Order: sequence, then structure tokens, then C-alpha cells
Amino acid sequence: MSAVKRKLKTLSLAEKLEVLQAAKSCKKKKDVAEQFGLPMSTLSTIIKNESDIMKKIQNGQSLSCKRQRIAEFPGLEECSLKWFEQCRSQNISVSGLMLQENAEIYSKSPGLTNFRASNG
Repeated sequence: MSAVKRKLKTLSLAEKLEVLQAAKSCKKKKDVAEQFGLPMSTLSTIIKNESDIMKKIQNGQSLSCKRQRIAEFPGLEECSLKWFEQCRSQNISVSGLMLQENAEIYSKSPGLTNFRASNG
């Protein structure tokens, strides 16, 4: 028997919503999995996480988003974003280095530890 390689497939929120709607339409789970090219375990996980998927959609997360990235320092990220938006509203060009320096300054005021500004 030969080993079968599975191609990993990351679904967006819109695709997960389609999968959930198909699963609710009284189709067999096997047929839904085949329709979307998913393993049964992935389909089961999507169905199990339906409430989380719906919360993300209700909170306005982009339907094309495939992965949610959570900030390690959300307060710092919010301050940096506000600063960036203020600069852009005044037509001030902002470079990556300026963002890093600004984040370093904000990280010292609330006393955050282990913060290091990166290119990301």
C-alpha cells in the first residue's frame, strides 16, 4: 500500500461559513468533506468550532482572513496604530524605522518588559 500525501488547505472564514451551511443542509458529512476537499477530521473541527467562527464574523473580522494573529502587547499596538493614523491624516510619511522607534518609546511608558520592536 502506498503512502497518500495530503495537501494542507487553510480555509478563510468565508469558506468555513460555506462549509457550515453545507453541513447544516442535511447533507452527509462525507459528501460535504468531498465537496470541499477536506478530511473528515477537519470538517468535524469546523463544525465543533462553529460558535467561534460566528463570533469572529460578528466582530467584523475579514471574511478573507485565514489566520488570526493576536498581538502580544495589544495596548502598545493600539497606541502605535493611533500614532500612525494621526501621522497619515496629516500627510506625514512614516517609515518602518519610525514605527519601531515610536513603539520603543511607548513600550517604556507603561513599563512593558521583554518588548523588542521588529520589522513585523
